[in-house]
Amino acid sequence: MPDRTRRRLLQTAVGVAAATATAALGGCLSTPAGGGGTESEHTAPGNLTAWDHTPDCETSAERDAMDEHYDSTIAVDHTTTSLDGGYAPIRFADLRDDERDLLDAVTTDGGHSTCDPSNAFDRFVGRVREHLDRQDDTMAYLDRGGVYYGLRVEVTDQGISY
Repeated sequence: MPDRTRRRLLQTAVGVAAATATAALGGCLSTPAGGGGTESEHTAPGNLTAWDHTPDCETSAERDAMDEHYDSTIAVDHTTTSLDGGYAPIRFADLRDDERDLLDAVTTDGGHSTCDPSNAFDRFVGRVREHLDRQDDTMAYLDRGGVYYGLRVEVTDQGISY
């Protein structure tokens, strides 16, 4: 089975498990209308893994036939309220202002996809790469107000965090 297919199956299984856990938790991690907010008042809104990712990149018939991805994405894979084994997540409060703006959208809407990554997007991807090297893991987590967001990060067709 190709890695891309295996990854998609895993993402689907994790999405279903996260949706089930979110439903089981009821309103424990939900945000009142308006969502967002500062780190201290932020809680994860409903089902972030149901974010509708629709690429809007210009493509060619040749590239479409190869089934390549052209967009770059930061999306919530799942949320949790605890992490095991001394894992040190990326802290929302430690991000630069433009990165916080970007990750506010991700943690409120469920994801951000672009064909033209901003400096903040590129900087955050670099931060994720460095973080994963230090943590020796494949999933980067963002700590925002005690909610840990497992982030799926992809740059074109390369999975960075999954």
